[in-house]
Amino acid sequence: MKKNFISLTLILSLILFIVPSEVTNAKVYENISYNNFSNRSDNLLPSSYDSRDYGYVTPVKNQGDIGDCWAFQCTGALEIAGRKNYNRTYDFSEINIAVNNKIVSPNSGGNPLIAISYLASWQGPVFESDDPYPNPPVISNIHSNKNAQVRFHIQDAIVLPDYSIDTIKRYVKKYGSVTTEINTYYLKDNSTLYNYYDDSVNHAILIIGWDDNYSRDNFIGEKPSRDGAFICKNSWGNDKPYIYMSYDDCTIKNSIHMTYDKFESVYNYQNVYAGTYNKDLSKGYKYLVDDDSYILPIMMDKIGDNEAIKALGVYNDLGNRAQLYYLENINSEDYYSRLTSENKIQDVYFNELGFKTIKLDNPIIPQNKNNFGFVLKIYKNNSGYYVRGSRNKNKDNKSPKEVYVNPFKNNATSIRESRMVREGVSCVAGRIYTDDINNNGYNDGSIHLNNGWLFNSGAWYYFNNGVVKTGWINYGGKWYYTDYNGALKKGWINLNNTWYYLDDNGVMLTGWKFINGNWYYLNSSGAMAIGWIFDNGNWYYLNSNGSMAKGWLMDNNIWYYLNDNGSMKKGWFSNGVNWYYLNNSGAMLTGWNFIDGQWYYLNSSGAMTIGWIFDNGNWYYLNSNGSMAKGWLSYEGNWYYLNNSGAMLTGWQRIDNKDYYFNGSGILN
Repeated sequence: MKKNFISLTLILSLILFIVPSEVTNAKVYENISYNNFSNRSDNLLPSSYDSRDYGYVTPVKNQGDIGDCWAFQCTGALEIAGRKNYNRTYDFSEINIAVNNKIVSPNSGGNPLIAISYLASWQGPVFESDDPYPNPPVISNIHSNKNAQVRFHIQDAIVLPDYSIDTIKRYVKKYGSVTTEINTYYLKDNSTLYNYYDDSVNHAILIIGWDDNYSRDNFIGEKPSRDGAFICKNSWGNDKPYIYMSYDDCTIKNSIHMTYDKFESVYNYQNVYAGTYNKDLSKGYKYLVDDDSYILPIMMDKIGDNEAIKALGVYNDLGNRAQLYYLENINSEDYYSRLTSENKIQDVYFNELGFKTIKLDNPIIPQNKNNFGFVLKIYKNNSGYYVRGSRNKNKDNKSPKEVYVNPFKNNATSIRESRMVREGVSCVAGRIYTDDINNNGYNDGSIHLNNGWLFNSGAWYYFNNGVVKTGWINYGGKWYYTDYNGALKKGWINLNNTWYYLDDNGVMLTGWKFINGNWYYLNSSGAMAIGWIFDNGNWYYLNSNGSMAKGWLMDNNIWYYLNDNGSMKKGWFSNGVNWYYLNNSGAMLTGWNFIDGQWYYLNSSGAMTIGWIFDNGNWYYLNSNGSMAKGWLSYEGNWYYLNNSGAMLTGWQRIDNKDYYFNGSGILN
């Protein structure tokens, strides 16, 4: 059996000194009714669904002998989100997650919450091309590019509210995939899986579809009680690339089911601060419970002098409706009593549960930069059902258990600046996102989100309501393009195999442009033209690199001639040595051609011929202007006669009622 995924219990015992139990133990929910599903209709679920049918699923990869299946599970879900939401194919690096998560070692297994913690710390994702998987994929060859460029910020991860079959189906259909874990002992050679004994999990895979009609008879050995199976993407290459997991599989209720949706630019915020715990790390994240809500304090004791808090990252698996409070000068005894209307900053509604980013309606600049924080009051859902959490969690009524958020280094150095975290920090510890205060972003001592262009760190960025825009931007009637980080591009750019040119101001150019010694034609959408174009009454040809062609050009085995201004030549023209004829389509002619009432012979190179030629068994004479001679011809003191077809006559010939004799060379005797 491949060592792919350490059981959640084993992970807890290995990393108890680092990770709270929420990172290593899946939460279980019983009969919870969440608002966002209150109006659901199960008859909207088809009997089968497969994300592959919609082109969402990227190719199966091979983890080899390395125990990092959970990293493949993470990238698989992210890649599906990329195709589903953006119609783009991304190939994210698994080894970067496995090596740089700072919670577990790259060969010791993991789970989705560790992946979320890696992403929430802005450690990734990175592209596979920037940090390729070890080849060969063996433990002794594990290595990673720790400085690979982070391509996106994943600000949210969605955790399913329960593990029912229909809930998993709904989330797969909505988001393209859902994570799950299995025990490979029960995985058969025909890629069917039915764990009937409730064994612990040891491998992470990705649910991408289902089939209600998948027969129970397909399962080898012990049979499930009913038909139906989830379709799951594996990470063993061609060895069981897709698995059919019975709806009755016991590990479904022991798995962490989550997924991803949207990506954000790496310039959405400038700094991120993550939390750690000041008490026993083994007891899970701590909060206060009262009669109608859960109270989650997220506190900081350091922030930079020129920073404003714009958003808060919280792990919420408790409820959909909440209130957010901001406090300063906090101590652990009084924060609960200070949850008053004066300290409330906004209402919060969570459409989904999981790790979520709360964007502040009004960014906050702390006055006391050494003692401040947030308190999230999450209201209990009105279902009346009990929420069963991880073991060792103390939920005694009004029992204060605090968590606070600290920078990783002194002087409020952020994760993004230092890149590598000092130690693994769980996503359940929370995150705080800040931006620097400057004249471009804020003014008048109050918070006004920047709109328009901002020059920062040598590049221009375009902001709309404080969010950096990426891709094409229409501003002032002109088009600009910013990369995935939001930085303004200049010069040549290639998008989906089409080239565009942006001038020194970043403006997309159109029409004829002289660039680096060559002429190019950019159409009305800015796309660089190649091949033939018709412009202003003339034809032009653009080479495969877009440069305008001049002189002789062969296209589809036909020769054309393009003037110095690039326009296609037609009719007679001379290169100073020879004359050529190009028809109305610009094609160079060869052989016999009847032009303007005269016959001309153009040799195989297209050059007009003069003098004697021998063709198809006959001699012909082409005058000095290239036209074919007919009738009597005097040449070098001798007379010849050419018939109406231009062919030279020999032997006895009767011409104008007189008989003449021409020798074998056509000379009149």
